[in-house]
Amino acid sequence: MPAVAILGGQNYAARVKGELTGFAADSLAQAASRTLASLPTQAALRRAPFAARRRAP
Repeated sequence: MPAVAILGGQNYAARVKGELTGFAADSLAQAASRTLASLPTQAALRRAPFAARRRAP
């Protein structure tokens, strides 16, 4: 009987660990997509030096 309880506990721990790992992966993916969405486009990066020169007195 104790062996069944131990195996059940290990199974539960593995399931919790899997859920936490999945949650961490989802959080990381969301953070990465938000970061990528906030980055300027390549065109904006190409224009940036010229825009800075035009604004300079």
